[in-house]
Amino acid sequence: MKHTFWYIDQLMILLTEVIAQFGLDTDSQKDKARIMLDQIKKYEQILRKLVENHKLTEHLNTLHNYHIDQIPDWAERVNSQFKKLDALLKVLEEDIPKLEHALQSEPEMWGSRIRDMSLGFILAGFHHAEENMEEFRKAAVFERKHLQEIIVELEEIESVLE
Repeated sequence: MKHTFWYIDQLMILLTEVIAQFGLDTDSQKDKARIMLDQIKKYEQILRKLVENHKLTEHLNTLHNYHIDQIPDWAERVNSQFKKLDALLKVLEEDIPKLEHALQSEPEMWGSRIRDMSLGFILAGFHHAEENMEEFRKAAVFERKHLQEIIVELEEIESVLE
């Protein structure tokens, strides 16, 4: 799950950058927003693939066995984590089209839509201060070969593995 959290963190950083950009008053601001929206969409696609692959039996067994002897209620915590990941993907699925619409037709709503997405992340249980996720942040379920199947860009794989 370590790699999944790397992308969640990158998405949170990106949203923070987008929030700092209040409006879409100029073509330059709209161009920057389009680039950021494309990055959000890219992260959403990769996160979806990572989450789906975590649910495969091979990887699910690895995750379930990761610290099962050392951490009480590990299986329940893993299941709870997947519910949070599913909620996060739902937020992205619902909010990306709203961002696209704001960018194309209602630029004055851009900031509001970004704030809604950020709030959705918090409500799904993902923010930097989430201490009870520390074990999941360390759980490297995927090997390089698995990541290469999921993430196409080799340069990005290197960043994720660092």
